[in-house]
This record gives sequence, structure tokens and C-alpha cells, in this order.
Amino acid sequence: MSAPSLLAQAVQLHKAGQLQRAIALYTEHLKSKSDPAAEHYLGLALMQHRQPNEGLVHLRRATEGDAYNPLYWANLGKALLQSPHRQEARDAFETSVRLKPDDAESWNNLAGLERQLGNLSGSIAAYQKARALRDHPAIALNLGLVAKDSGQRSLAREAFEQVVTMSSKPIRSLIQLARMDTEDGEIAQAETRILRANKLDPAYARTLAALLTLRSYTPSYEVLQAAETVLNAGGDDEDQIRLGFGLARAQQRRGEHDKAWRLAERANQHVARTSRYSTESLEQELALLKDAFDLFLVERLHQAQGDGAGLIFVVGLPRTGTTLVEQVLSSHPDVFGADERPEIPALVAGLSSSERPYPASLATYPLEKLKKIAREHEAKIAALAPDARKVIDKLPFNFSHLGLIAGLFPKASIVHCQRDLRDVFVSCFFTEFTDSLQGFRTSADNFAHYADTYRAIMAHWHSVFPDRIHTVRYESLVANFDTLGPKLLAACGLDWHPNCREFFATQRTIRTPSRWQVRQPLYTSSIGRWRDYETYLGPVAMLEEES
Repeated sequence: MSAPSLLAQAVQLHKAGQLQRAIALYTEHLKSKSDPAAEHYLGLALMQHRQPNEGLVHLRRATEGDAYNPLYWANLGKALLQSPHRQEARDAFETSVRLKPDDAESWNNLAGLERQLGNLSGSIAAYQKARALRDHPAIALNLGLVAKDSGQRSLAREAFEQVVTMSSKPIRSLIQLARMDTEDGEIAQAETRILRANKLDPAYARTLAALLTLRSYTPSYEVLQAAETVLNAGGDDEDQIRLGFGLARAQQRRGEHDKAWRLAERANQHVARTSRYSTESLEQELALLKDAFDLFLVERLHQAQGDGAGLIFVVGLPRTGTTLVEQVLSSHPDVFGADERPEIPALVAGLSSSERPYPASLATYPLEKLKKIAREHEAKIAALAPDARKVIDKLPFNFSHLGLIAGLFPKASIVHCQRDLRDVFVSCFFTEFTDSLQGFRTSADNFAHYADTYRAIMAHWHSVFPDRIHTVRYESLVANFDTLGPKLLAACGLDWHPNCREFFATQRTIRTPSRWQVRQPLYTSSIGRWRDYETYLGPVAMLEEES
């Protein structure tokens, strides 16, 4: 039998799904000659036969034998997506689009990979290339998702709106647009979009979840029943989490507290399966912070000659009023609320080395490098709002990094938000968060442990730099705003402005779960809500209120 007929038979068997026989004939064919096409086909067959390591060997050989075939590089890239070799996959896709710039699929694959690698700007550029070559709802949707993640909200809206016009069932884009509407305070528009999405698929878990979390919407008995039916049918963790929390909040608003707790507990069990909370690592972090950060280290960090006069850091546990404080402050015409910024955690990660991890590394870290870090951070934050005198970073968990913040930015304002820890736990327990590190709130035991550690960290910061932290108690601020509001502004170096009293009228994008609450006048109905769930609180019920 001649070599060409062997290859032809192998391809025919491959197309018919007879993978083992096709693999055998491809292999036999390659014994007689070097053939990049056969290597390519054999690699694909092996990947389909769930032999990825062997498949990659032959797909690589195909590109070595014919380095100018864009299809070989494109399929090698797709195969590498299923392996740890992400950089090699990127190289393969880049080679593919260089050889064939009009290949929309390769641009789309490259864009998805760049997103996985955290290169959002590269991902957006590649998705835009793919979209220019091929109008497809999936490409536009992915572009919208990445643009939203990177803060390019206008581009995200445009991409999602394109999907709505292109697709007969644009449910995911409608949900994304509705979420952006709620972040921008357009509640009526959000409700219209979600109701449309629900009409397209009344049994879709994420649409039902979005519907149930709308404060402006009162679900009917039929909607609640449909949501419970979908929840009980099972599904992936993300659907179970979103729908579970949506149902829990809906039942909470109905006064069905026992049913609400059980639903929230079920959702939190799914969260716990995907979270990375560890009591041991938390205690280790506390010990390292206490050991490293003393007055001498803070004074050493001052030598980096950072300033920070334009920075306001708002910290505390989630659901302690951090968004309310940011909304009040950002209502001042000289202040820009930048929401929860990733820069400080990224800065901390960059200060570690294999020899000396953070925070021990700070004792010997070169001052010139620290100066550069401080200057670059201030410039980056100031660039978010060039006309503002002060910019707020409201990442609650920066409370762990206050030693670094106080040291590098001696003139920065630090606001620490407190609230009755029992109310904090209940609010967290009923709230869906996107951060996988927030497993501390999935059970009363975890939360009680975390609360003790948090208080120990804050007590340490107060002992090291007692005059740097302005504390705001949520209950006190709500009850006595006319006195404590001006004190809050004064602590941040700001004069009182009447806009701060009407903070709920301030138009700005708010991405945190409190985006609905801070658009209302001050209210007290959430104070003492823990009493509705006292029998479920376990060790949290024993937590003393913070003074």
C-alpha cells in the first residue's frame, strides 16, 4: 500500500470518528516519510483520543516541519490551552495571526488567553481585531466582559448593546447591562433589562438571581417557586451561589428569616468549596505583621519620602459602612471616589522575594526603590482624577496593609469603619462576594476567628501609630451624622460641604454590594438585624460590640 493512500485512509477514518484506527495509519505513514500534514492530523487525533501529551509532540513537529502554515500554529495554540504551557500557547496564536491576520478565530483565542494571563489591554486589543473581522455575538460578549473588568465601561456597554442587537437570545448581555445600570444608579432601566432576560428564559438561574436581588422588584409566589425549582435541580457552584443568595435575600425581605438563613447557608456551603480561607495562614500573617511592623520600620518607610496628602484610604471589614463613608466623602467637589483599587495588594506582592517575603523584606528593602514605588503609586492614583484634590481607595481589606500605607504615605488620611460584628456577620452571610478569599464569612466559626484576628491587627496598628487612624462607627454616624459627618471630613483635611449631607444624590459608579443602600437617605433598619438570626450565630453571638 503506497504512502499517499495510507494518509488518505487515515484522514477518512479520522473524519468518521474511528480515532484508534486513524492514529495507527497516521503512525504507519510517518514511518516512511517526514510529513508535517500527517504530524498535524496525528496530533489532533491524539488530542481527541485524550492523549494530550502525545498529541502536543506531533502538533509541535508539524510547526517545525512547516513553520509557515497558520493552521498548524492555531491548532497547537488551542491544544496548549489545555496544558500549563500558557506562554507557548500565546506564542503559537501570535504566530498564527502574524501569518494569517484575517483569522478571526485565532484572534479570539489569543484574546481569551491574554485575559487568562491577566493582560486585559492585550485581550481587548485582540477581541477588537476579532470583532472587526467577524460580527459574532460571542466575540462581542467576551469583549464586553473584559472591557468591564478593566474599567472601560463605555466600550463594555457598546459591546453588550451590540450583542443585544445581534442575538435572538442575548440573556448574558442583558444581565451585564443591568448590573452596570445598578452600579450607575439606573435602577428602572436595570429592572426592564432583567425582566426582558427572564422572559427569554424563565428558568435561567442567573436571570432569576438578578431578578431576586433587585431592590425595586417584589417577586411573585410563582417567581419564587420557579427559582427554588431551578435551585433544587442542582447546577454548577456559581449558579447555586447566585441563585441561593438571591432567594435568601428575597425571603429575608419577606420576613421569612428561618427559610432565608437556610438558603444563605446552602449558598455559603458552595462558596466554601471554592474559597481559600485558612485560619492557620491568617494567624501566621498576624504574627508576621506584629513581628515586622514597629515604630522603627514605619520611620524607615518615612525615609522613602512619600507624601500621600492626596490619598484617602477607607478600610474595615466588609459591610461596616465603608461604601457609605466613601459616598459621603466623594460628594465633596474636591474628592474622587475610586472604589476598591487593586494597587496596594499588588504593591505588597511585589515587595516579596524568595529570600525575604513581605513584610520582613521591608527591613532591608532599598530606599531608592521604595521612593520610586511611592512616587509611582501616588502618580497612578492621581491620574484617575487629575482635577481632584484627594482620591479615595476603599478596599476594605487594606486594613492588613496599614503599616505599609502609614509608612510610605505619611500624609495620607486613613479612615477605619466599625460596626457591631454580629450585624457585620449577618450582612456578609447574606451577600454574594466575588473574592474567593472571603471564605471567612461562610460560617459563624470562621467569622468569629477572623474577627478576633482583624481586631488584633487593628489594635497593633493603633499601638504603632495611634494618631493616624480616624475611626467611624456606623451606628453612631447614622444616628448623629450632623456632628460626625463634619468630623470625618476634617480628619481627611477637608472643609464641610453641603453636598456631603445629600450624599445619596451624588451620581457615580458604585460596584460594591452596597450600591443600592448608599443611594438612599440615612436609615437605621439594618442596625440590630442580627437579632432575627440569634439562634444561628453560635460563637458570633458572643462577640462583644466594638467600642
